[in-house]
Amino acid sequence: MCGITGQINFSEKKNYIKEMTQELYSRGPDDFGYYFHQEKSFSLSFGHRRLEILDIENGKQPMSLENERYIIVYNGEIYNWKNLRKELMESGHTFLTKNSDTEVILVGYKHWGTKVSK
Repeated sequence: MCGITGQINFSEKKNYIKEMTQELYSRGPDDFGYYFHQEKSFSLSFGHRRLEILDIENGKQPMSLENERYIIVYNGEIYNWKNLRKELMESGHTFLTKNSDTEVILVGYKHWGTKVSK
């Protein structure tokens, strides 16, 4: 099990993502990560607590592609991720991890858009 947090601020100056993510420690005691994005009118942040099951060394989240054009925090398991990964590799995509189903979702979204759930 993992834990995911997120926050969008339109007016508040304080970002609580670190505190929110720490509150989920019991859901993912093995690792944690944050993503922060600031615009003039809002800020966006994600937090992730990780229970390491797949790709222990390289499956850290939040995960991003293309200089943070695509960002994901995910909690779940994709049972056919190896087949999807193979199909994406045959289409010319490369992967930074060896065994991350989360990265397969991220690359799949880049390739198929919302039809990644096919």
